[in-house]
Amino acid sequence: MNYPVSSLSLDSHDCRYLARSLSLQHAGRLIQLPALLPQNLGDPQFTAELQISYPYLCGAMANGISSVDLVSACADAGIAGFFGAAGLRLAEIEQAIITLQDQCLGTFGFNLIHSPFDPLLEQRTVDLYLKHGLTLIEASAFMDITLPLVKYRVTGIRQGTAGEIIVPNRIIVKVSRQELVRKFFSPPPLAMLETLRDQGTIDNQQLELAKNIPLANYLTAEADSGGHTDKQALVSILPTFIHDKEQLQKQYQQSTLHIGAAGGIADPYSALAAFAMGASYVVSGSINQACVEAATSTTVKHMLSR
Repeated sequence: MNYPVSSLSLDSHDCRYLARSLSLQHAGRLIQLPALLPQNLGDPQFTAELQISYPYLCGAMANGISSVDLVSACADAGIAGFFGAAGLRLAEIEQAIITLQDQCLGTFGFNLIHSPFDPLLEQRTVDLYLKHGLTLIEASAFMDITLPLVKYRVTGIRQGTAGEIIVPNRIIVKVSRQELVRKFFSPPPLAMLETLRDQGTIDNQQLELAKNIPLANYLTAEADSGGHTDKQALVSILPTFIHDKEQLQKQYQQSTLHIGAAGGIADPYSALAAFAMGASYVVSGSINQACVEAATSTTVKHMLSR
């Protein structure tokens, strides 16, 4: 660094930079740093984009285990929760959307699970989300890009008065395989965009705009967890995903791509380790089944808490 330690005036955002930047010539000098608060972890751009206080998400758990009450409590705490829509009837999902939109003032989203054996269910779920103007989803278990996912992303895309591309619908995709990073951080497949144009979902101008956006701006690296995964090690996949993200940012000239971490995020130490490896945000899942607000039985909650 070019400045003497005595002249430094730091806030919490400078702490990580300082740790990397102090040279050996200052060894032995005593300096005082402010506390690194939870809201200063991760990527501040991520929290600003999602309008949350902390770089922390509560991931969806199927069959409504991530309940309306859990998602609402997350929003009240300044984090984003995702309703566990997988496995529920469309009528149940719709009622949850109506309830949360009516009572929840913070950021929240709903899960969209890949349904390879029932693509119509995936399409109907997307149509339901679009019907109610739901602008944030967590896409999980996707092995490839599907037409309903692209439809959700590009519906309503438009150009602003300053020439910027406005994309109202945001996707946080949860994956555990490296080849999916490039697919989801790249623009939607042209063939799918043309299909949506032919169906009347988008017009030619929207098709051209969609060529310049990533399918998802947020990608969660899912390591081995309490659920069904590819049993990946976070210490391996997170740095790999971050490296791929940086390459794609250069290729597509995108500055708003974020990598988060999930799988085994169950206490402050695992969360801090994920941030130390470069995660923009962390996602908890299985541990939340023990929450008071989770739609699990009292017996399950007692078992998990022990």
